[in-house]
Amino acid sequence: MTYVETIHERTWDELIGGTAFPAMTANVTFAQATVATTLKRGTLVAKDTATGKYAAADSTVATAKVGTAILAYSVTLSTTADVVGTVYTSGVFNRERITLVHKGDTLATHEDELRRLGIYLTSLHGQTPDAADSPPEESEDSDEEEEDGV
Repeated sequence: MTYVETIHERTWDELIGGTAFPAMTANVTFAQATVATTLKRGTLVAKDTATGKYAAADSTVATAKVGTAILAYSVTLSTTADVVGTVYTSGVFNRERITLVHKGDTLATHEDELRRLGIYLTSLHGQTPDAADSPPEESEDSDEEEEDGV
């Protein structure tokens, strides 16, 4: 029997990895995008120190944007204006549910900075950090599990 399936109309998606450290949130400004795109809940984001605005983290470019927060709710970036979104600024998170937008980027690259900021990564399924950087394999019954709130 499941005690809680939905909280505030949100099905538990395993992003939160524990309660040993409080999950704190903040509303931040996301920079105007060149192409309209949606960043999903759990996306690793970074703050541009020059503008103070946030974008998807990307350690693979010369001007690396190392992750500083995790997106709490999906946000659609606009091509005409900045957008405000909510991010987690601290807490314990499941590394298997963190989304990296840019190919070639790994959580290991960001983990030291995240830890310094009070964001701790754990594994609810016993994966090692290297294995968690790979996208999870889809199984035939994965859609069924998601619908059940598991």
